[in-house]
Amino acid sequence: MTDFGTEYDSTIQLTIDKYRKLQSHEPNNPLLTLIEVTNDSFSYATDPPKRAEYFKKYNPEEKEPALKVWVAYLVDLIREVDRIEGTNSLPSPKPTLTPVTKLDDIKFDEDDIPF
Repeated sequence: MTDFGTEYDSTIQLTIDKYRKLQSHEPNNPLLTLIEVTNDSFSYATDPPKRAEYFKKYNPEEKEPALKVWVAYLVDLIREVDRIEGTNSLPSPKPTLTPVTKLDDIKFDEDDIPF
């Protein structure tokens, strides 16, 4: 079982990796101006208007926990990279399955039975 510190470090690394990948595809993408990245961490933009833009977009009422705001930004990074690469790496919603309770509930065509 992993601990919180390991998960936290992994999420930081994932954010940095997606940031750099987006930067390699679109160096002028507006998402890249909202944070500043170093080799092993990142921080909010030091430019006050960019910092204000970040919080306006991800935490407009200033009620969300920092981790939730950070993950919302990470999801936007992933979506931008996916859009550029033509992929979809985010999990899709699970389909709603309806269980069959009786064999009489199964609808089938008599002609489709192979025996």
